[in-house]
Amino acid sequence: VNMKLTDVSLSIHVGPDGENTWPKKYPFCGGVFQSPIDFHKDILQYDSNLSPLEFIGYNVSSTDHFTLTNNGHSVKMHLSPTMHIRNLPFEYTASQLHLHWGNRNKSEGSEHTVSGKHFAAEMHIVHYNSEKYPDIAAAMDKANGLAVLAILLEIGPFNPSYEKIFRHFRNVKYKDQMVHIPGFNVQELLPDSPDEYYRYEGSLTTPPCYPSVLWTVFRHPVKISQEQASLKTTRVKPASVVRSLAVPHSKASEYLIYAKCISPIAVLSCKQILFSSCKAGTHRGQSRQTTTQSEMRIKCF
Repeated sequence: VNMKLTDVSLSIHVGPDGENTWPKKYPFCGGVFQSPIDFHKDILQYDSNLSPLEFIGYNVSSTDHFTLTNNGHSVKMHLSPTMHIRNLPFEYTASQLHLHWGNRNKSEGSEHTVSGKHFAAEMHIVHYNSEKYPDIAAAMDKANGLAVLAILLEIGPFNPSYEKIFRHFRNVKYKDQMVHIPGFNVQELLPDSPDEYYRYEGSLTTPPCYPSVLWTVFRHPVKISQEQASLKTTRVKPASVVRSLAVPHSKASEYLIYAKCISPIAVLSCKQILFSSCKAGTHRGQSRQTTTQSEMRIKCF
């Protein structure tokens, strides 16, 4: 099924009923394979066949630059088209990264959760399938169209790598503001053990909720300081940026998630904690119809 995409900048739709109103205007939001989800032991299966991701061109020279923009809904950083990830079913080219965080009254802003736990924030590095599609607009509503790397952020020591982005937020407080920032190694934003991750097929987390995303959610969170977490909401005007991005997660008990751990100790830990269980069913919202296990598209790569 192909759908016309008119705007590749996704917005948050808020109101008294929140996401419960989304399916009325965006049918995919009431469908299956919706994100975000909660990762818990009943849906996790260890898979030794998952490969470490290969990051190509992630180390961008400081003589080059990224573009940070405020589109009225969120602040995002446009990435170099020379950045790619491999060891997925296709090669995916980087497009942009953005953060999901809580507002001043809600410090837990991650979208995905682990055993019901929210984290302070969540970064998404968005890639599109450049083997099949010419750009992200063409890929966004297609099967295998997008691959998103999700990094969970928790409070800890000051993080100089993330500050390379955060310190420029003051220059994009308002809609349509844009600033160029020096290139840096984007791989520095990843956790120390990027070979340990959760993998599943899901969707965009906000309308139009296309089920086109291959998610890689890193198992280990990255630490940023409380000051850095707070400045994300003070440096950008609340009216001009997505304010509370902790979207209610889908019914994760109905997913089969594949967990990848590399080191011998981590493998043992995964086998003890993340055991196999496949439960088919619905995802976001109470009205979704149950699917059979044979209909599930969740699979291992």
